[in-house]
Amino acid sequence: MSDCVGGISFFTLASHTKQQYEMDKETQEDATFMEVLKHQTQFSENLLRLLKVCVQQEDLAKGCILHAIFLKCGLPSRRISIANSLINLYAKSGRVARAQQVFDELLIRDVISWTALISGFANHGFSGEALRCFDIMKHHGPPPNAVTFCCMLKICGNTKDLRRGEEVHSEIITNGLLIQSFTLGGALVDMYVKCGALLQAKCVFENLPSHNVVSWTALITGFCEHKHGEEALECLQQMKHEGLSPNAVTFACILKVCGSLAALDKGMELHANIIKTGFLETDYVLGNTLLDMYCKCGYLEKAQQIFDELAFWDVVTWNMLITGYIRLGYDEKALICFADMKNEGFAPNTVTFSLILKACASIGAPELGRELHSEIDRKGLLNHGNGLVNALIDMYAKCGIFTKARQVFDKLLDRDAVSWNTLIAGYCHQSQGEEALDCFEIMQQEGVSPDSVTFLCALKACGITGATIKGIETHVEVVRRGNIPLDNSLENAVVDMYTKCGLLTNAREVFNNLAVRNSITWTSMIAGYCDHGYYEQALMYFEQMGCAGVSPDVVTLTCVLKACSRIMGASKAWTCYESLRKSCGIVPTIEHCTCIVQLFCLAGHYDKMIDVVNESPSSHMMASCFSLLSACRKQENAQLASFAFDYARSWVFKDPN
Repeated sequence: MSDCVGGISFFTLASHTKQQYEMDKETQEDATFMEVLKHQTQFSENLLRLLKVCVQQEDLAKGCILHAIFLKCGLPSRRISIANSLINLYAKSGRVARAQQVFDELLIRDVISWTALISGFANHGFSGEALRCFDIMKHHGPPPNAVTFCCMLKICGNTKDLRRGEEVHSEIITNGLLIQSFTLGGALVDMYVKCGALLQAKCVFENLPSHNVVSWTALITGFCEHKHGEEALECLQQMKHEGLSPNAVTFACILKVCGSLAALDKGMELHANIIKTGFLETDYVLGNTLLDMYCKCGYLEKAQQIFDELAFWDVVTWNMLITGYIRLGYDEKALICFADMKNEGFAPNTVTFSLILKACASIGAPELGRELHSEIDRKGLLNHGNGLVNALIDMYAKCGIFTKARQVFDKLLDRDAVSWNTLIAGYCHQSQGEEALDCFEIMQQEGVSPDSVTFLCALKACGITGATIKGIETHVEVVRRGNIPLDNSLENAVVDMYTKCGLLTNAREVFNNLAVRNSITWTSMIAGYCDHGYYEQALMYFEQMGCAGVSPDVVTLTCVLKACSRIMGASKAWTCYESLRKSCGIVPTIEHCTCIVQLFCLAGHYDKMIDVVNESPSSHMMASCFSLLSACRKQENAQLASFAFDYARSWVFKDPN
């Protein structure tokens, strides 16, 4: 609080009023009653004026000085306005016990007294005390007002107490307060939103006599938080139709929706609107949200531009940009960003280190990972939960340094399912299935219950090692538990395990009972039949996949070409190759190009073979030529081999211009 109030020093005014009070006491015998009353009233008003400034600026220190003067003069119990201000001051400052003490000393308590105390309890996490106080108020105090009910709705929302929230809603309607208060309408919507009752929130909203930005934003926030992005966007449009402009909070919510839906066009439209409002100049949180939206939409060039133009950076801003680069596979760029962050003087936090360790794992940079480990250890960050430790285990495991991964893992005092999953997944990543299954067994022996991720890794390990019996046992265990959600990824893992173990009948049985089959499911079946020599069946599944309207991917094309090459189906292979390349947008890999070249060569379709070589991307050209030479050797076709050699030589030495 400023040391001046109305141009007068706080301490001068406080001292003056105290001296005035003492002088009044000394002259009471000679003065008339009215004169004494006048002096005392002026004294009280001066102190109350000072106290209200303390409350506004939450200046607890000066407020305590005033309280000491009040106590000496015996004023709080006689003046409810002074006592209410003291309750408010202590409640806002988190001194709720002191606020309660002042409240208890009051002879008469009005609605402001009760509401100030309830608000103090609510704002500092004492929900139970606030509810108790509210119940006592209803039975022994004045009727609650709109502010009191707003406090109660906030508590119900924060504690997700829908039943109590509905009771408060009913009381508000009974007292006819909803028609009188905009704030109550928004608070009701917010309470239902936080309790997850979106239909009730929408119903309350639609029945409000009028809407404002706060009530619209409360509803939009609810849809955003509960992953109903399309509904949130519809609300924004309706809000605009009513002539209301979004505030910074509204924009932030909708930008999050655009990021989650990858709705780049809508996000860019909002960006243009935000620039017009000038919010970016004052609200750095909105700037971070805008940056995050562009990162999630994959427009990293724009994200970097936004980052460079922000007036304020913090660790969260840097983490968002780093996350964007890592999410799209630009791990080297993320590492450069990390170096820039440190050069700018920003200290990485646990989130930053976890992200950079993930980048090290992706590109196989164990040396940098070791340096980060040392830095993390020096800063004592390994004591901040298991998150960073798990990131270290993941980095070492995916880089193949299992001695170090186990060393970090063994130091964990509380090894939870996530820690075990990280280590098991690392073994699977390096195709060390037996070690993964050993960890799976030890995990259960230590009493840690596997989750869906654990079972997914265990099934993958069974497929790697061909552990048929263990694979069946794991599948049975998943079904027996019942509490493991059989999502599509886990179902796919079961199918993939059976196909890799050669149990095609089991795989087909699980496959036929699946409610949803995606490209991974179909490809697992195609690859399984292909790997075990059932090429006709593999192509049959490929045709069924097309009839089901599921688009194949790069792995599917590899399996199909492999099947065609085994049964000499050159025409079929070419049809699939062209169809998938043109209609599905699949970019052929080197493996695809070499496979189709060899297939045409062996089938004697030399013209088509040369067309494939000519159309191969420059990065695949040499591989295609070597594939052609290999096929010529098998067929002992010297003339074609000479052509292939000359073609490769001319391509290597061709003029780049």
